[in-house]
Amino acid sequence: GLLVLDLRRTSMNYLKGWFVFDLLVVCLDWVLLIWEDFIWEDFSSNTEGLPRLSKTMRITRLFRLVRSGRLLKVGAITENFQEQISSESASIHYSIVRIILWLMVMNHVLACGWFGVAAFSDGRTWITVNQLESESVAYQY
Repeated sequence: GLLVLDLRRTSMNYLKGWFVFDLLVVCLDWVLLIWEDFIWEDFSSNTEGLPRLSKTMRITRLFRLVRSGRLLKVGAITENFQEQISSESASIHYSIVRIILWLMVMNHVLACGWFGVAAFSDGRTWITVNQLESESVAYQY
């Protein structure tokens, strides 16, 4: 591909491509934040179905993962970069670093998946047993 530095052309390309999806994800995030901060506290003590609805609404945040589909282009970029390396030793080191980073990303994705399974499950889970539901996200991570 060509590197386009013209702001007008890149803006138009973004508006025609990912803008609508990004706008929907951001708006949904704002609605969920407002829901959790203001509305949830008023109704959660009176109704039984709202906790389930809140969990269902949180699932919609997974739409962000669709956005990460753009990361597939990174593979082609890294392959092109590796082809430009002239030293065989540097190429081997680069391959090893790439494999380690890939393993770290896959470990993160699997851990988030298992956390999601436990977070959206009812009853006794490893999150409730270890009393992690009231902890900060940083501590949970």
